[in-house]
Amino acid sequence: MQVEGTRDSRAVRRVDVLGSDAWFAALAGIGAFWLVQGILVGIAVALVSLGVFHHESGPLRFEPTLFPAALAGAFAAWRLGGWRGLLGVIAFASVPFLRFLSYPVGAAIDCSHGNTDACRAATDFDFVLPQAWLLPGFAIGVLTAALTHARVPLRDELEASAPIALVHWVGYVLPMMLSDPVPSAFDVTTIVVGPLAGAYVLARRASNPMRSALVVAGLLLLAVVPWVVFTLRFNTQDARQWLSLAGPVVLVIATFVLSRVIRGRPRDPLPSPVPR
Repeated sequence: MQVEGTRDSRAVRRVDVLGSDAWFAALAGIGAFWLVQGILVGIAVALVSLGVFHHESGPLRFEPTLFPAALAGAFAAWRLGGWRGLLGVIAFASVPFLRFLSYPVGAAIDCSHGNTDACRAATDFDFVLPQAWLLPGFAIGVLTAALTHARVPLRDELEASAPIALVHWVGYVLPMMLSDPVPSAFDVTTIVVGPLAGAYVLARRASNPMRSALVVAGLLLLAVVPWVVFTLRFNTQDARQWLSLAGPVVLVIATFVLSRVIRGRPRDPLPSPVPR
């Protein structure tokens, strides 16, 4: 009996690893990374809006949030899918790094072609070096997942957040690549497509899709509402912040519709065969 109990306890400890493939492990890791960073940045933006932190000028800088975000993403991905799941999180986190690195690299190329004005920008790594916060976060996250038996909470919700995060990053990168994007149509598309994909994941995989959708919507609001407050406080005239409020609403409505379509209406309970 003692041997059997030990075997059962080991099975329980390894249920996360055995029950997930690398694809969904990567999704959960990306969702954890994005949500943790988004919520922490939202808290920092709220503190700036309230005057707790003073902001002089220029873009807001929140690179230290990369450390807990990388820790959460690496932990979830490694715990659920090992190194294969971790690769997806690393690829996701490398997008901003590659974007920032492209500026000094492009300036160096222009400098080599005789453009002396670009030579100074070739040594500007002000936005590149802070990405190093990712390294200790990934290392500690992997060690925590490998050395402990802690379970990954909100797995369904994290997997559903990943498509929203991926579409968000597409909207983050493509406007820098397109020569003449259409901001209104493009922004609406990115706001709608991500929650629709997340709703599909919940409808297919979550044990209670509507409950999970409400949890994800609440987490999204924690990341979005502070930016709306910041827009009002400093009158930045950024209509995209108001548009982002539609994401949680689309997620909840789409999850309700897709769960009914995919799973059908809940059936009435069968009558008890035992006469009363």
